[in-house]
Amino acid sequence: MSQLGCPLGDRIIIGSILPEKKVKKAENDDSDWEDDEEEEEAQPEFLDMKEMDSVSSGGHMFNSSIPGRNEVDFLDSVSGKRCRVMGRFSLKDPWWEATCSARAARGKLLLRGYPAYRLRSDLQGDQGRSILSLFLTACGVDGQFVTPFFAWLPMGRKVELANLQEVLAEFEEGEQHRALAQQIKALVSVSVAGMRVTAASLYPNVMRYLPTLLPGRFTELLGWGKKSQKHPAAQGATHVTQIEEEEEEEEDLSLLAKLEEIIKTDVWKLGLNYVMYKELRVVHCEAQLRSFHECKLFQEIPLKQRNALRVYDSLKTHCYRTGSTYTELPTLCDEVRRGWKSVVEMEVWDAVHFLKELGVVVRDRQKVALQNLHSYETGIAECLRCLMQGERWVIPLDVNEVLTASALERLRKKGGDGGSREGQGGGEVDSDAEPAPTDQGPPVDLDPDQIRAAEMICSNPVTVISGKGGCGKTTVVSLLFKAALQQSPEEEVRKVCWDFENDSLGSEAWEEEALSPSLLSQLEGEVKDERKKSSWVLQGEDEVLLTAPTGRAASLLTKRTCLKAYTLHQVLWSFMQAKRDPNGAPEEWKFACVRVLVVDEGSLVCVRLLHSVLTMLTKHAQLRKFVILGDVRQLPSIEPGNTLCDLFCSLGRAHWAIEMKTNHRAESQLIVNNAGLIAEMGLTHTFRPLHYDAILDLNGSYTMPSEDKRFILILLPNTSEDSDYDLQMAIELLLKAAPGLKNDVTSQFIAFRRRECALINELCCKHYCNHCTKNNKNRLAFQPGDKVCCTKNGYVTDRNKEVSPEEEDLENSYVADRARTKQRLPGPDGEESRRGNGATQRNGSGDKMKSKEKNKERLCNGEIFFIKHDVTEEEAGSQRSRKQRGRRPRRLCTCWVTVASRRGNTCTRL
Repeated sequence: MSQLGCPLGDRIIIGSILPEKKVKKAENDDSDWEDDEEEEEAQPEFLDMKEMDSVSSGGHMFNSSIPGRNEVDFLDSVSGKRCRVMGRFSLKDPWWEATCSARAARGKLLLRGYPAYRLRSDLQGDQGRSILSLFLTACGVDGQFVTPFFAWLPMGRKVELANLQEVLAEFEEGEQHRALAQQIKALVSVSVAGMRVTAASLYPNVMRYLPTLLPGRFTELLGWGKKSQKHPAAQGATHVTQIEEEEEEEEDLSLLAKLEEIIKTDVWKLGLNYVMYKELRVVHCEAQLRSFHECKLFQEIPLKQRNALRVYDSLKTHCYRTGSTYTELPTLCDEVRRGWKSVVEMEVWDAVHFLKELGVVVRDRQKVALQNLHSYETGIAECLRCLMQGERWVIPLDVNEVLTASALERLRKKGGDGGSREGQGGGEVDSDAEPAPTDQGPPVDLDPDQIRAAEMICSNPVTVISGKGGCGKTTVVSLLFKAALQQSPEEEVRKVCWDFENDSLGSEAWEEEALSPSLLSQLEGEVKDERKKSSWVLQGEDEVLLTAPTGRAASLLTKRTCLKAYTLHQVLWSFMQAKRDPNGAPEEWKFACVRVLVVDEGSLVCVRLLHSVLTMLTKHAQLRKFVILGDVRQLPSIEPGNTLCDLFCSLGRAHWAIEMKTNHRAESQLIVNNAGLIAEMGLTHTFRPLHYDAILDLNGSYTMPSEDKRFILILLPNTSEDSDYDLQMAIELLLKAAPGLKNDVTSQFIAFRRRECALINELCCKHYCNHCTKNNKNRLAFQPGDKVCCTKNGYVTDRNKEVSPEEEDLENSYVADRARTKQRLPGPDGEESRRGNGATQRNGSGDKMKSKEKNKERLCNGEIFFIKHDVTEEEAGSQRSRKQRGRRPRRLCTCWVTVASRRGNTCTRL
C-alpha cells in the first residue's frame, strides 16, 4: 500500500543493507568483464579560466561520480523482512540506515531516486558488536587491535558510532590501553568510513538531502575533511605545520557546516551554481530542479525563490535545446508559464529581476542570458580583439602555386596528363631556385573559393571557413601550413626580395639599381632584420595547433594533414595539469609556443570550451592566428553556443569569413544533401523525406541494387512481432548479396541500441570470421582477423616499444604509489608531499608518471582496427595475452585483455 507523499504503487522502506557475502572467485572466473552494475567512472571536470584561478587559489572542486545501479539485500526495519532492492546506493555499509521510495517489479523492489541516510541507532548485543567490528576494519584497524578493545568493552555497554570517540576516550584512560586507543582513534579519524560517520553525526540534513540534491558529489563532499589530515605514522611535523593542518581541517569541516546551514535556511541556493560559487567557492556544484521535488523541499522554499528556480531551469533548458546563449524575455515567460500554469507573467519578471540582482543572469533590454554564457561570449570577443589589434602577421606564400602543385600531384597519382611532366607546374619549392611562377605544365582549374580561403588564412588574424563535407576546407589548411613549415628563412628572404624587384609600381631607376649585387645583399640584410622582428616564418610544428572537438575528428585531422592534432579537451586538460609559477602562469606548458590555432568541426564547439582555449593561448602562448572550420548549416553543439555561425555572420561583413560551395567528392553529394535536410529538420522540427539511390523493400519481391548504388533505403520485413528476428533476417540477407558488404574492410554497421549492436556483431563475426563473439565462458573471444572499433578515448601501452625490466619495476612501483596515495598512507620513507590541488603524492612519482606514459598510444573513439597476430607469451607459467593490431598508417602491439576490459566497453567488434 502506498504511503503519504509517494506515487501510486510506491512505498517507503526504511532499513539497512546487509553485508555482501564474500565469495572467492576462481582464477578462471566465467563472469564477463562487462559489468553493468559497476560504479560509474568519475568523469574529468573541465573548468573555465575563472574556475581554474579559483581552484588554484583555494577553491573547491569535487569529482562527479554517480553511483552505479546495484542489487542488494535489504533488511526492512519495520517488518523485519529481507528483500532484494535494485537502485543506486552511495553508501552500502551495514551501519547506515537508508530511507527510500521503491516500487515492486519482477519479485524485487526498484528504487526511485536516491535514499536518505543516517547512522543506525539499534546497534545492540552481538549484532552491534559485529557491525562495530566491521566499521573498525573498514577504518583500517588491525584485528589484533580490535580484540583487546572488545575484551575491555563491558557487555552491557551500548556503543553507537556517533559516540564511538567518547568510548575510545574512556578506553584511553587506562595506562595499558593508552597507546592502543590513540592508534585506533587516529586511524578512525583519517579513514573514509570515519570521516563519513563524523559528518553524519554532525550534519544530519547533509546526509538526508544531499544524496538527492547532489548525487554525483555526495560521497566526495563527505570525505572532503580527510584531504587536510595526515596519517598518524607521518608524525614529526613542526608546530607551524600542525597549526596549518588544524586551520585546513576547520575550513573543510566548515564547508559541510555551511551546507548544513544552507539546507536549513536557504536551500534554494543549492540550485544556483553561481551563488554556490560566490558563497562557498565550489565549482560545478548545482542541484537540479527536479531534485528539490524528489526530496520534498520545493514547497518549503519561498515563492520568489521558487519562481527564480523555475525561470533559471527554463532558461538553461532553452539554451541547451536551441544552442543559443540567450532568449527573449517574452519567450522566456511563455516557456515558464507553459511548464507551470500557476505562475503569472509579473512573477516571471520579478524572478528575472531577482536573478539579475544575484548575478545569475544578465539582462540587456528584452534579452536574458545566463551569466556564465554571457561572460564566455564577451571573453571570446576580447580574445579576437587582441588578435586583430596585434601586430599583423602575413604568411608569405603563393597560394596559387601551393594549390596548383597539389592539383598536379593528384593528376600524377591518377595517371593524368600531368604525370609525365614531373617537376613542372608547382610542387615542392626548391630553396635555390627563384620562386617565380612558371607557365609550363598542364592548365589546372583551381577552386576560386579555395584560393580566397587560403589568402584569408595567410593575411588575416582570424578566418572563418564554412562549407559542407568534401569542399576542401581541411585540404586547404593542410596544404598551407605544410608548405609554410617547409619554407626555410633563406627562402623567405629570397621571396621577399623577388617581390621587391618585381614590384610593378616601383620606378625604373630603382629596378635598375635593384639588379646590383650590393643593393640586393643590403636588402637581404634589412629583410632578415625585419623577419626577426615580425617572425613571419613558422619555426616548427609545435607552433601550429590543430584541434577538433572529438577524438574521432582529431584522428581524421591528423590523418589528412600529417600533423599531430589534439582534441580541445586535451589542450584544456594539459593546461589544468601544468605546473604553475607564483603568478599562476603555467611552467613548461606543452602548447606555450603555439602561434596558429586551427579548430575543425567548429559547429560542434560550445562557447565555454572555445573561450577557455582561446583565453589560455592568448595569455600564456604566442597566438597570432585563429582559423575555425565547419558547416554553419549543421546543428549547433550539444552545450550552448552556436559559435561558428555567430562568427561567420559577424566576420563576414569584414570579409574574414567565406563559404566554400563546390563539392570535390562527387560520390558524397547525396550524403551531403541529406545531411543538410537532417539539419533543417532539427532546426524547423518538421519532417522531410531523404533522397536515396535505391529502395530495397524486403517485404515482397525485390532486386538487389547494383554496386554503384551508395545510399540505399532498406525496408525491413514485417513478418512477426519479433523485431529482433526481422532485423536478423535482414542482416543475413544483406551480408549475402548486398553491395558494399562483401568485404569486412569496407563494410560497417551503425546501431543505436546495445541489443541490436550485439546481434549485428554476432552475425557479422560469424559471416566474416567464422566464429562467435563469445566463448563457452561467456567472455569476448577476439581472434586474429577480427575488426574492432574503439568506443571510448583512452591510452594503451604499445608493447612493440621495448620496456626494460627496470622500467617495468618503475611502473609497478608507480601503481603501488597510486594505491598508497588513494588510501592516504605514508610511503616507505614516511614522508608525503602536497600538490597544488591538495592531493598527496610521494616524491618522484611525477617522473614515474612521465616514464610510464612514454610507451602510451592514444586510441580515439571511433577508430577502426584489425587484429593481425596473436603474440601471447608464456612467462614463468603465466600468460601475457597480447594482440598485435594494425591499421594503416600505424601498427601497435598491446595487451588485449587490458583494452577490452577497460571500463566503458572500450572496444567492440564490428
